[in-house]
Amino acid sequence: MNINNRNAFWAITIITVVFISACGSVKPYFDDEYKGWHGITQPAEKPAYTFFLIGDAGKPNLEIQEPSLKLLNTQLKQADENSMVIFLGDNIYEEGMPALNHENRAESEARIYESVKAVEGFAGSVLFIPGNHDWYAANDSLTDGPQYEREYLYEKLGSENVFLPKDGKPGPAVLQVDDEVVLVVLDSYRWVRDLPDPKAKKKNPDMAEPAFQQELKEVLKAHEGKRIVMVMHHPLYTNGSHGGYSSFTDHMFPLRLINKKIWFPLPVLGSILPFARKFGGVIEDTPHKRYKQYRNVVLDASKDSKDLVFAAGHEHSLQLFQKHSKHFVVSGAGSKSSWVHKGKGAAFSHISKGFSKLDIYENGEMWITYIEPVGDGSEGTVVFRWKLAGPTTVNP
Repeated sequence: MNINNRNAFWAITIITVVFISACGSVKPYFDDEYKGWHGITQPAEKPAYTFFLIGDAGKPNLEIQEPSLKLLNTQLKQADENSMVIFLGDNIYEEGMPALNHENRAESEARIYESVKAVEGFAGSVLFIPGNHDWYAANDSLTDGPQYEREYLYEKLGSENVFLPKDGKPGPAVLQVDDEVVLVVLDSYRWVRDLPDPKAKKKNPDMAEPAFQQELKEVLKAHEGKRIVMVMHHPLYTNGSHGGYSSFTDHMFPLRLINKKIWFPLPVLGSILPFARKFGGVIEDTPHKRYKQYRNVVLDASKDSKDLVFAAGHEHSLQLFQKHSKHFVVSGAGSKSSWVHKGKGAAFSHISKGFSKLDIYENGEMWITYIEPVGDGSEGTVVFRWKLAGPTTVNP
């Protein structure tokens, strides 16, 4: 490359970086039907039950309190016992909770302790569920990674149900959290990865499609007429990188996937991974055959349920989809934020750290609110709110 071509190449690169940096604070996306959300009035009365939903909080700032967790702690202190905070997996980056004598144990404890601090002063219940990063510490027994994490959380928080499902099982684990509210917990990693049974050397019979699907159907049928919230780590719908979508930055500067500070352009070569993800080459992404099977089995098992709320993390963004009379919440921006495609069937999407809050009322109304921290997290702002069930009231 001669000097003129080299200068032109770097000039284009610098302009591109400046442009992308200027676009880093992307405004929330709203589908046309949802653009009037500011005019929707949430009931003034106290909800019967509230879920706080935050995923991927496992890589917090260890020097100052992570803004999302600081804001979450403020909100939890104002909540009562009729509420629950759910950490939607990837609670410890990069490789979960290792054994006590492992060289990474102290760092892993430090990461999850930031989430433990966030629930101080909270009168409600606390639940952690496993994500793929929580499983990465597992050895051949396939239970140690999640089990070490569960033991640590039980010691710190003292609740038998602080980490579900138990014993490395795929679920569904069921909690009747209120007379009219039921929580169903899945370990989606067990399904997506098609792991063998912890106590056998064959494929896990609990996750065989007919058996798992039937059990899930029976759980939903048994609680028909109640408000059901189903939580897992892997979302059924997403417009982020795990959905096979990628930005220009992903193609042009692929090394940023390793380190956000590496703005070294690799045109053409940089498109290999994004295209692989789009066409099913990565098992943690929705285009992959196994992931599609997981999604189809869960959707088919719940096809007769209406106003069912699915909540997941995995993506480092805030999203909402409404399909088939069901609601799909993505709230995986606890300690990271990453690009998400606008539109593509989403009601709402936003590139931001933050979390969501699901309020359920006595009359059956359900409201979802997405909140992002401002500055250091001492304050927050609502970026979207919507009624998931019941008639909409608009201010005159």
